[in-house]
Amino acid sequence: MLGGINTVDATKGTFTTKTAIANITGVAATDKGDKYVYSFEYTDNDGNHQKKDIEFELVQADGKDAFGQATGDMAFKASDGTEYIVNKTSAAQIDQAQIMDAIVTELNKDKDFSANFKAGNAGTGLFDFAAVQAGANGASLDKINYTVTKAADGKESKTAIDIDIGKLTSGVVGATGGTADVSTAVDSFKTIDLANAQVWDGSADSLEKSIFEINGQKFVFLNSGATIDDNLKSQLSDAGVGNNFVQLAAANTTGTVDVTATTAMAEKIGAATGLKVEEGTLTVGATNTWDSTTSSTVIALKDNIATPEKTGGGLTLQIGDTNDDFNKVTVYVDDMSSKGLGIRDLDVTEQGISGESIDRVKSAIEKVSVNRGRLGALQNRLEHTLNNLATTTENMTTAESRIRDTDMAQEMMAFTKNNVLVQAAQSMLAQANQQPQQVLQLLR
Repeated sequence: MLGGINTVDATKGTFTTKTAIANITGVAATDKGDKYVYSFEYTDNDGNHQKKDIEFELVQADGKDAFGQATGDMAFKASDGTEYIVNKTSAAQIDQAQIMDAIVTELNKDKDFSANFKAGNAGTGLFDFAAVQAGANGASLDKINYTVTKAADGKESKTAIDIDIGKLTSGVVGATGGTADVSTAVDSFKTIDLANAQVWDGSADSLEKSIFEINGQKFVFLNSGATIDDNLKSQLSDAGVGNNFVQLAAANTTGTVDVTATTAMAEKIGAATGLKVEEGTLTVGATNTWDSTTSSTVIALKDNIATPEKTGGGLTLQIGDTNDDFNKVTVYVDDMSSKGLGIRDLDVTEQGISGESIDRVKSAIEKVSVNRGRLGALQNRLEHTLNNLATTTENMTTAESRIRDTDMAQEMMAFTKNNVLVQAAQSMLAQANQQPQQVLQLLR
């Protein structure tokens, strides 16, 4: 077993908005009764599309004699009757900070939303959301927008709020920095330090000790001084390695695995196993961290298949000789019902929401395509494993045949020897039996 195996824990996804909610200035008496609806669309922990609307009505604050005449006399009234003072700094201005506090409070009060996210105020009119569940199966925020309906004429205005879900600028799992202050959730994964691998010198008796196995596939590093000829290739084939070997560069005089050899082997492992193999640097501590921006002899083994949104159920298969995570493959099929696809309650009768319905149908099609692609990738991996097992079986059958042939020849030699001895004994016995008869004949 190849040593130097560590685990990098799963991380929680975080999402930060890029479009700030601004102060609303010039509020007049005619704006009393305006409706503000903030909509949050997300994929929950079970992979289902959800939408949460936070609704406010701009009202005269409870206990105040006027509206928009003095600070503290305007409020956002939530659907449950809770009021949030929104003009604390200026009489005719709805403050950015108060809007944010009201929305965040209402979101975190909602049982369904808070089961998936923890909403926060990032300041300067920006939201931040942290997924409750760690790993790529955790909830993800898809879309945010808000609609203002004027009380005076009933006109609506809709504004989208961009969500920053870009990649980490630092490349370190769980880190934040730069303008993309967000981390994409990842599942836990294994890392292996290939520096622990024994380099094969080409001799037959040391091959098995040098082989390491990942996902049912065998690999080996070959010393730079070894000659790759038909005999060596035959040994690798019989051992089940085939072409899954990397020879150290001539400049490598230490005879140990270096970064160059690691890069080449990472490609071999990825091609043979179907895993996403990533080079990087592992920092071992209370929480192991992975940095993919700098290379070393350590590689990360990640599932190259689109991560399923459905966390429950599934079929886990062991396709290697050990019980390690990288020797297992899990088959998932998400909920393909109309509810699971988020299209059960589609409404195309109103022009205002038909665009949203189209987006949901598009999202459902993409989800079906992801599941089809995931199953196809799993099938390819299983076929590759089956082909490798078939080759191994053929090699074992050939070896068994050779053993049987060798044993038969040995037994035939033993049989011939014993047969000659038996015939000689019978001949001697016959001659011995004749001697008494000959003596009796003489006595007559």
